Amino acid sequence: RATVMEISEIQVVTIREHQRLVPLRGWSGAHLMALDPHAYAGPGGGANQPDAAAPLAADEKWVDDGWRVRIAADETDSDGWLYGKTFRGKGSAKGGFASVA
Repeated sequence: RATVMEISEIQVVTIREHQRLVPLRGWSGAHLMALDPHAYAGPGGGANQPDAAAPLAADEKWVDDGWRVRIAADETDSDGWLYGKTFRGKGSAKGGFASVA
């Protein structure tokens, strides 16, 4: 006998991953500086792990464990990254002289 789970509300949670470029070492969240945002940031604040960025309340659970990368043709590159010179700027889909993503 199967039980039916009733879903009263589904929320989409956005979690941002931040990285910094270090010449000859590449892009990584491990290269972030003290004043940079955490490697992952979401509605629950920031942390170094993606699931910690959006902690769930006691009565909540993940409905879908798959990640979906938001790709916006005019805003991000083909992998969903947005590049900039600082984390506060608007950024662009092209890396160019960017040092943060």
